[in-house]
Amino acid sequence: MRSTRRFSSNWRADTFTATATGTPAPTYQWQRQPAGSFGFVNLTESSTYVGTQTNTLTVNNASTGMSGDQFLVVATNPSGSTQSTAASLTVSPGSVVT
Repeated sequence: MRSTRRFSSNWRADTFTATATGTPAPTYQWQRQPAGSFGFVNLTESSTYVGTQTNTLTVNNASTGMSGDQFLVVATNPSGSTQSTAASLTVSPGSVVT
């Protein structure tokens, strides 16, 4: 599995997608490591994170404070589990309309 670096504008939604194959089909669990911290933690469904147990994670309202956060997904079936490489989220400030 592979993830890639994602770029987003402030307060926009962004997605990460991974594909794993196997029989039976694997389950997915997305994880996040905030910038400057150590260790990934499982994500749960919220208004910010949608699809935490699917192959596509949507990060809503990404802010510049999330820039540098790492995301990966773990795919599991009875044969075992594997994880993707981590992908970085880079968020740039959005335009301000006055």
